[in-house]
Amino acid sequence: YASPMGIKNTVIVVDDEIPHLRNLTAGANQEGFHLLNVNYERDFKASIIADIACAEEEFKCPQCGSPLKSQRGVEVGNIFKLGTFYSEKMGCSYLNEQGETSPIVMGSYGIGLGRLLACIAEEHHDSQGLIFPISIAPFSIYMVEIKSKDGKTKQIAETLYQQLQNAGLETLCDDREVSAGVKFNDADLIGIPYRLTVSQKSLSNGGIEIKSRSEENSKIIALDKVVETLSKFILNP
Repeated sequence: YASPMGIKNTVIVVDDEIPHLRNLTAGANQEGFHLLNVNYERDFKASIIADIACAEEEFKCPQCGSPLKSQRGVEVGNIFKLGTFYSEKMGCSYLNEQGETSPIVMGSYGIGLGRLLACIAEEHHDSQGLIFPISIAPFSIYMVEIKSKDGKTKQIAETLYQQLQNAGLETLCDDREVSAGVKFNDADLIGIPYRLTVSQKSLSNGGIEIKSRSEENSKIIALDKVVETLSKFILNP
């Protein structure tokens, strides 16, 4: 309940925001009492005005006394108390308990999808790009087709793509006319959980190359086992 109100012969230090604020609530220097509509200069003045409100790492917590830690954060949602400003203008009202017409008290609640994506990027990434958790990834599988001269890889990729879609596995097929390195780099950058590579090399080695975005090594899975294997990874993790 302490405040600078009525205090004499004392050095008073206030944060540099205080002179710009109006109608504050302050302690009355008496237990159990506060003063309303307190304003700087009219009701009290400071000996020192400084930026003191921003706590730093290792400052003591005012509640428990433990040292504070500084960590990065992202605002993903917000709440605004709008009061009756808009409801009065729109004539939006209700009948209170006394049967009197009163303007509705409004509030605004929001969650920013862009901010949520920023949070995901901060928590799930490496030097190559995003690593989407399977639960929120825009696609489950990034299929890379490395074209062969005989067109065999294209035929297999198209068939496999349809099989994956039919199994409920959302798949993005990259059949662009660019190098394999560009496709692999883009797959890592986007961060889709699993990458499939259909190439002459993988077929010669016994099937399709599968790589988890969160792991370094890839493995070869027989073509007729790809859908079953990925269903276990994705639908029943």
